[in-house]
Parts: sequence; structure tokens; C-alpha cells
Amino acid sequence: MLRLGILFLVVTGLGAAIDADLPSPAPVVRAAFPAGVQRGTSAEVELTGANLHDTRSVEFAGRGVKASIVSAFGSKVKLRVVAAADAEVGRRDYRLTTARGVYVGVFDIGGLPEILEKEDNDNWKKPQVVTLPVLVNGNIGNEDWDHFRFHAEAGQTMIFDVSAARHGSRLDADVALLDERGEELAWVDDTTIYGDPHLEFTFAKTGDYVVRVGSLNGGGNYRLSAGVLPYVRRTLPAGLQAGKTTLLTFTGSLLDRVDEIWVGDRLAKGEIVSKSSTEVRARFAVPASATEGRTLVHISAGGMEVALPTELRVSRLPEMTVTKPAFDWKAASLIPAEVVLNGAIEQPAGSHYFRFDAKAGDTFLFRAESMKLGYHLDPTITVLDSSGNKVAFADDPGIDDRADEYQLDPDLSLRCEKAGPYYVAIRDGMYRGGEQLVYRLTVKKQEPDFIVEVRESLKTLYVGQSDTLQVRVRRRSGWDAPVEIWAEGLPQGTVAERQTAEAKDSIVKDTCGVERTIDGTIVLMPVKVGASSTGSYDFKVKGRGVVNGKTVEHEAVVNYNHSSAGYVYGRMQVQRAQLTVAAPPAVLLSGPDTVAMGGPLKLAVRRFGEAKQTELTLRAKTGSVRFAPVVVAATAKEASLQLEGDVPATLIVEAVADGRVLGESAPIRVEAKK
Repeated sequence: MLRLGILFLVVTGLGAAIDADLPSPAPVVRAAFPAGVQRGTSAEVELTGANLHDTRSVEFAGRGVKASIVSAFGSKVKLRVVAAADAEVGRRDYRLTTARGVYVGVFDIGGLPEILEKEDNDNWKKPQVVTLPVLVNGNIGNEDWDHFRFHAEAGQTMIFDVSAARHGSRLDADVALLDERGEELAWVDDTTIYGDPHLEFTFAKTGDYVVRVGSLNGGGNYRLSAGVLPYVRRTLPAGLQAGKTTLLTFTGSLLDRVDEIWVGDRLAKGEIVSKSSTEVRARFAVPASATEGRTLVHISAGGMEVALPTELRVSRLPEMTVTKPAFDWKAASLIPAEVVLNGAIEQPAGSHYFRFDAKAGDTFLFRAESMKLGYHLDPTITVLDSSGNKVAFADDPGIDDRADEYQLDPDLSLRCEKAGPYYVAIRDGMYRGGEQLVYRLTVKKQEPDFIVEVRESLKTLYVGQSDTLQVRVRRRSGWDAPVEIWAEGLPQGTVAERQTAEAKDSIVKDTCGVERTIDGTIVLMPVKVGASSTGSYDFKVKGRGVVNGKTVEHEAVVNYNHSSAGYVYGRMQVQRAQLTVAAPPAVLLSGPDTVAMGGPLKLAVRRFGEAKQTELTLRAKTGSVRFAPVVVAATAKEASLQLEGDVPATLIVEAVADGRVLGESAPIRVEAKK
């Protein structure tokens, strides 16, 4: 089946009004296959989506991964991706740039030998044979299953880990093990916070078995890691203090096989203190210069490494591991005024209580992290006064939407009106308990402050177009003043109106139409593109406000565009917002990326602005493929071109009116008839 794309004709001499229904020319990537590559190797990767024909570059965050463009036609781009032998394993961003926009997606770097799934493996009786350990890159269609046969020895424990949502795929995967008769030995669905399945199994007898990857909802790509491999399910503490040495305890399976462990891109190597099949303890000396924020933990056995779904944090606050939690506020231990508490709510319905001392007027910030780290805790924060009365509570910040972070880990700010002891508690919102309910609870004094976030950080607008740029302002520690928002770095002639975010949270509707108050104020900043030069421009959004006579100014955090990277949300790895200015098209032709010689090339025709009532003539611009010029009546909405000439070749179609070339199509690949 041919995948339809949109061919944009660039206006050269015909003024075009900005119609309300003019579609965006920005590139969109809906899938990558394979969705990753093994470090130390290269692979051809195909991106599919829309408006990709003029892809100029694809750049990866971090070091050690580069891409060159093999071909780009309409809805497909083929890349040659090369990963260095010492490239960091795990998910990273890539930035695809065309003449008409920018797209940021996510890609996976693996540490295992990689292969591609081969059809037809839908039937368990005809599985694809694989040798373990292996990472299989596969793709599931609707009502599809992928089966792989492997050999296991009696007593062997193996892991079967599927990454899909973790690298931006929309696949809701499940995984099962079958014996030689096709009987199901084990099956799992959602085991990670992302919804990806992870299965561990000990085989009772030697023989051949089948692992099956399926889907309960729709299709998409996946990466299946399988073999006798170490795997970490949780890390405590879930963070490290820069400039200090920290003892981390890793819990998982087959950990006695671990021979090397480190964090970040070789940020700090672990000194292994002890290890068993279920636990490794190691010390890490993190440099004082380490950047605060997200980092990954890495384990290796004989050079084999599995990408883990959990993350660590680097901070500059003291880190404490909660080994003996207080389950009653009266038994709470005193904590410093500024600290990060690391623990796990293992007891169902349990709350961990901590006591802190405050002076009258002190303002504290409490931040819970779990889901953003890859764990299952749905944290709530409660603050009690010296008599045990509740004075503050925080749960989900807002709407229930996996593609955003409104519903994730909460913050809470409190101004202590009286001096004396206070108590802070963290628990699971659904009163669950378990080893995966890991938390980081930050407690610190903080003056009133705010955070600015750009939620449309990649924007394409036409010359002359008016639109809005979505920004969110989140208030902390009692900030109760307006915040002025503006943009810098926009192209000359483009104006973004300054806006004021009032000190009032916005109300939005969730997927059920229920109104919910979110954490922060949504600001829509009007943008008008003047006679700017076309191209991409880096821009910044800033915010400024005044509280208690003190002026505070911040540059905005750059987030992924809403839903652009599948179920990946939050901050882009490279904090770079870009506005692309494109010339408004007079005509759009939609058609296939490729066409076979001998059959007609059918194009849908849409006109805009002054070209709406214009008769068009379509003709071949260059190349060995030709067709007789076709006149498209002013009211016609499609055209059929009868092709001839030598193939394979690339065809470019010109649109002409009254002797003037209005534009040219994206390249169309013409192939021999099969």
C-alpha cells in the first residue's frame, strides 16, 4: 500500500492569503524502525510520518551517535545511524530539521547484539529462530503476533524485556512464553510505569521455547531484549549528591553476574562492595561539577548491557536513605531543613512521616518524585502542625493524560505561620505498598518563585500568519504575583505580544469532559509573522515578576511538544526552542511517495489564497520520467498523470498558471512495475 504524503508548492510570484484550513508544513515522525541501534555498530533506520521530503539533518543529543541521510521522499526518510562503541546506552533525543520545520523524537541505544524481526512469524508453529542474548527490533500490526524460538537449559533464569512506550512507540505490548506444545507458561502486560512488559522466568527443563510479543491495543514498533542477563528493578537511594560519595543498593535479578556498574555517561564508576543474585551494593563518587538533574544507571555483564526503565537524579542537597521509616507522626525523626529523602512505601496503606522545625514565616517547598523516575508510586504529600492537624495536602497536579505530565509527581509549598515542629508525610494515593513504590521527597526552604515552561517549543508558521504560543507558569513557595511573559530571538518582523500570567491556576477539561484545576497558568502568547525571511530561528521565552519588592526573572524550560514523542514527556534533552517561518503555498498536491511506471500518478489538488480560482497546468520539471502537460480546471480537485520514460527515477512536478511557475512538488520516486 502506498503511503500518502503532502507535497508543498512554494509560491514564487503569486500572493497567497493565509487560509484558516491551510495545513502546517512542519515535519512529523510517527514511527522509527528500527527504533534503536546497538552501540559500536551502524544500521539503516526508516522514519515514517509526513512532510519529510526535504529533511536536511538529523542530530542526536549527547555524544557518540550520528546520522546521515540516505533518502527522503514525502513521508519517509532513510538514515544511516552510527553509534560509537562507547555511546551511552538508553533513550536519547533526535532533532530532525527540514526547510519547513523541526521535529524532536526519541531513539534508543542498546548494548546487546541486535537483529530484525522477520515475517511470517505470526504463528507459534513457525517462529523466527534466535540465539540469546539478543535484542529483536520488531513491529506489531493490528491482530498481529511475533514469535521467536530459543533454547533454554534446565534451571536457567532469563529476562524478556520489551521497550515500546519508553522510546516513544504507541504500542501497548504484552509478552508471553510458550512451551514446545504451544502451551502458555507465563504472560505479562503492563509491568513498567510506561506500560511496557517485563518478564522473568526460570525454566524447569532443557528444551526449545517460544517468546511471543503481542498487543492489546493497536500496533507499533518494539525492542525485545532476551537472555540470561542482569536486570535492575529499583535503586536506593534514587539519587546522588554532587561532590559526595554515595552507597547505592540495586535490587533485581541475576545481579551476581554484574562485573561493571556506573552512572551517567561515565559520570562515576561504581566500586562494587557486595553482590548476590538479587542485590548489588556499590559506592559512587560523583564530581562536584556534575550537572543536576536526570541521569541513568548502567550495569554490564561481559560487555552485555540492558537499558533500564528507571532513572536517577543528581542534586546538590544532602541525600538520605530512609531505612527505618516512622509510620506514625508522633514517632517521626527530625530531618534537616534542606534534604532529599529516598525511600520506598513497601507496606500497604503506609505513610512515611518526618519532622522538621520551622520559624514563623519560613516557607518550605516539598517535591515528590516517583513516576518521573520510572517507579509505580502515585505520591501524595501531607503536612501536619505540632498538634497533628493537617495544614496542607497535595496529590495529582491535574488532568489524567499520559502524554502530559500534569498528573504526575506533585509539589507542595507551605508558609509556616507559627514557629515549632511540623510533620511531612508521603504515601501512595491508592494506599498500595511494594518494592516498586520508590520515592524522592525533597524538603527545602525556598523564597517565593515560579517556573516558566514552553509547551510549544517547535513551531512552524507561514509568513503573514497569526497564531499563539502556549506557555505555562507554575508558582512555588507562595508566589502570588503576576508574571510578565515575553519572547526573545524571533526573526525580524515577527512579533509576539507580551502577556501577563495572573496568579491563578488554569482550569482545563480532562478526557471525560470534567473540569480540573491544573498546576499553573496556561498563557497563550499571540504571535504575528511579518515579512520575515524564511528559515528556522532559535528563540527563548522569559518571565519576570516582583514579590516583596524583589524582582525575579527566569528563562523558560523547553518541553517536548504535547504528545510529539509518544508517551515521553517533560524536558527536552537539548533545551532549544525553534520557530520556523515558511512561505505560504498557493497549491498543495497530495500523492504517493512512490509510483510504478505504467500506472497513472494520481494527485489531489488544493488551492489557497489568490490561487483558489486559478486554472493550473502540471508539467514535468526534470528527469527521465515525462508526462504530457495536464490542465487542471479551476474547480478540479484532482489530476491524473500518465507517466513514461526510464526508471528508476525521481520526478518533480511543476505547477504553472499564466506562464508563471507557482511552485514545484516534493520528489516522487518512480519505479518499474512489479
